[in-house]
Amino acid sequence: MTSFDKNAQQKRRFLTTLETAMLLRQSPRTITSWAITWQETGGAQGIRGIKLGRKWLFDEADILALIDPKRESRTPEASQPRRPA
Repeated sequence: MTSFDKNAQQKRRFLTTLETAMLLRQSPRTITSWAITWQETGGAQGIRGIKLGRKWLFDEADILALIDPKRESRTPEASQPRRPA
């Protein structure tokens, strides 16, 4: 199996702010605030997100790990995120 085949099998699905908000039962504004906090604290607090232009995207595996801590996330730090107070 080539490295290209391995990468194709590990496709990530990203969620929009609205999709993430619906899963976590929070407002989209709260999700955005948590993502900004994550960015500003270098990942110490908030939820991990990727900003593309004016939009935020969130790794589905990370968000599902927030909902069900027994589920494995793709990154160790995402399995036990700290939400801002």
